[in-house]
Amino acid sequence: MGEITVSVVGSKNPNWFDTHQIPKNAAYAIPDEAATRLMTASLDVTDPTAATRVVSDAVDHFGRIDVLVNNAGYGLITAFEEMSPEQIHQQFATNVYGVMNVTRAVLPVMRRQRSGHLFTIASMGGYLGGSRGTAYAASKFAVAGFTESLALELEEFGITATIVGPGYFRTDFLDKSSAILEPATLIEDYRASNAAFRAATETANHAQQGDPNALGRLLVEIAAERKPPLHLPVGADAVQLVEQHHNSVLNDIKAWRAKSSNTAFNAG
Repeated sequence: MGEITVSVVGSKNPNWFDTHQIPKNAAYAIPDEAATRLMTASLDVTDPTAATRVVSDAVDHFGRIDVLVNNAGYGLITAFEEMSPEQIHQQFATNVYGVMNVTRAVLPVMRRQRSGHLFTIASMGGYLGGSRGTAYAASKFAVAGFTESLALELEEFGITATIVGPGYFRTDFLDKSSAILEPATLIEDYRASNAAFRAATETANHAQQGDPNALGRLLVEIAAERKPPLHLPVGADAVQLVEQHHNSVLNDIKAWRAKSSNTAFNAG
């Protein structure tokens, strides 16, 4: 997803600074004239000092930062009981603290400018849970809540934010290079459902309906908006599933409204 975003944005904007990890065989489809305006840097998002360094390099090179796309992350996709504590810790170190580290490094620049836009790629997993997605969804719920709260803090500085919730896009996300799909500890009770889940994942991989190029173009459009959306489920699947999830929440609220509202001191 990061490579696609760079390709689309780099071809449409004056300057673009890319800090995602680039595979050795990656190729960006960027016109030559746009490629000359592309600056790349190696960054471990779990390292706050490195994040500060590369942001400083970007400002030295371009003079300002108008848009940050927090896209670094991967999926830990297996049953919760079969995950190790170390795996869960690393999931949060990258998906949550990595987002915070880079954002913390960029915000002083945007505050001085009194402008800027933050994109947090949170996945539709930041809005609803799913089987085998306990740690991944938890990390994405975390960055969605972080971004929603941060947007309120930054309003006075003219800085805006969008939580991007993609559905299934045709990327390498389900590859073993981008996701941890095997359990750290095998538990017999999960064997059958694991096999069914793995088969479904293999079938879906690289057959997803979402077009990453279309997503990249949409981000460019939103970055230019004076009033960009705070929440953006992307893809027909994400729009439908997030809508269904929110309706389910509303149904629970309605069903329990009287009793859940009757919990104050001296109530009823």
